[in-house]
Amino acid sequence: MKILQVTNKVPYPIKDGGAIACMNLTRGFSLNGHKVTVLAMNTQKHHILYGELPESVKDLAEFKLVEVPARISRIAALGNLLFSRKPYNAVRFISGSFEKELIKLLKGKQFDVIQLEGLYVCPYIPVIRKYSNAKIVYRAHNIEHEIWERTAAMAKGWEKIYFRILSRRIKKLEKGMMNRYDLLVPITEREKCWPKINDKFPELKFYIAGRNAPYWFKRKMDLPNVVFEGEVPDAYDFMNSKSIMVVPLFSGSGMRIKIIEGMALGKPIITTSIGTEGISTTAGENIMLAETADEFVSSISELIDNREFFDKIGRNAIEYIHEKFDNLAAAAALIEFYKQHTQ
Repeated sequence: MKILQVTNKVPYPIKDGGAIACMNLTRGFSLNGHKVTVLAMNTQKHHILYGELPESVKDLAEFKLVEVPARISRIAALGNLLFSRKPYNAVRFISGSFEKELIKLLKGKQFDVIQLEGLYVCPYIPVIRKYSNAKIVYRAHNIEHEIWERTAAMAKGWEKIYFRILSRRIKKLEKGMMNRYDLLVPITEREKCWPKINDKFPELKFYIAGRNAPYWFKRKMDLPNVVFEGEVPDAYDFMNSKSIMVVPLFSGSGMRIKIIEGMALGKPIITTSIGTEGISTTAGENIMLAETADEFVSSISELIDNREFFDKIGRNAIEYIHEKFDNLAAAAALIEFYKQHTQ
């Protein structure tokens, strides 16, 4: 099959869940013998030169990178809030240059499937319909409005009001797109625990990775044995270099790609019920669940004190991922699903 993946950011380097989700299928499609083209917005936030893509990545697909700044501006966000009914998150990715490149690509090539990676490239569906007869697939990385509903619930003051409005607009966008694509393929600020853990295990270190941490968060990094790495070059290498993976997720939606990748590496993972949404894991067998500070402390203690249990969780995690999320098998199954709907 000839497959076009459309994404609002370049899926390399593999630093975040979205990049992992997109690149895993690119690799899976390619290794299963299908022709893949990736049309990606080269945004200011995730900017990369084409020459910086490794040959091993270029061998998987034809990559077309389109300059779309998609800058985040408070002034633009305020203007959008006051004078528009569309979510600012989506408006940032509406680009004339990207639409022009998409049209050029659709006129020059025929595709069997056009896979939209995430909600914010769905506004290009009318253009795709006009210039292509391919089946349009929306691959939902998240249920976006739920992320912002939970963010609003945790926010205060004017931010709570803004996030509520944003979540309602995103929900309307998600509902409005439901009948426009042909197929849907779902993917499916707390440090209260550390002082207790540090008292019990004074030699233990807690490593945190992530870009654009707020100032208040960076100020907390003076806690003993807490190391903030910032943005890491490779998410896989970072996860693989640590023994236990803690994901204290209290907002968000959809499937947690980094949790899946951590399990694939055999890492015992401690997360919340929100962290395992969309993943049919079993607490105490292939993952650890905790909702409160005391539960996180208890789970970490159990993994450190009981080596047999530690090994069991990691071993079962690998088996679970191999059974449920093997990339080649998943890509092959998805292709069979697409074939049923393109014939």
